[in-house]
Amino acid sequence: MTVRNVNIDDKSRLSPLLPDNVKIAIADVIIAFGILESRLETLIWALCGLDFEHGAMLTTMDARPKIDLAKSLVKKHRVRLDSPPLPPNFWETAQDLRGYRNQIAHAMWAMADGDIPVAGSYRTRDQHGKRVVADAFSIERMEAIATQCANVGRYLERLERAYLERSPRPKPRLLRPE
Repeated sequence: MTVRNVNIDDKSRLSPLLPDNVKIAIADVIIAFGILESRLETLIWALCGLDFEHGAMLTTMDARPKIDLAKSLVKKHRVRLDSPPLPPNFWETAQDLRGYRNQIAHAMWAMADGDIPVAGSYRTRDQHGKRVVADAFSIERMEAIATQCANVGRYLERLERAYLERSPRPKPRLLRPE
């Protein structure tokens, strides 16, 4: 097992018991990304002129295509933010956060050497394409991820507000039987 490029072959160094502060940090990341994803959905709905009922049908998809759709719609509608502007790597950051959230939410968790929280997965690979079955997630790292989720969420909220202020939300067109 690899943790931060340190090989852990001795399984006795791992414990499945997680301290409460680690569990809380895991929950914080999942909750923060959930809020980010909700803001992503309402941005898409606004850009498409959809209400909750119809918007929810459109955005019933994984986060990756949702981020791609929002990016395309923001570009199509030429939504711009003033001070501070949208960071140049904004959409890549959103995708990175999606990856961290998935890794954290779907991991098999353990503590290495009693103080290093590790998220195990058969999907995680290192920079050389070799399998890595665990990645270290310190409390500080998870707090930083949750904070970044909140920052991205605020930008998404600002994008929606900028679009709606510029072009009021049209009423959705519904097909009616003749």
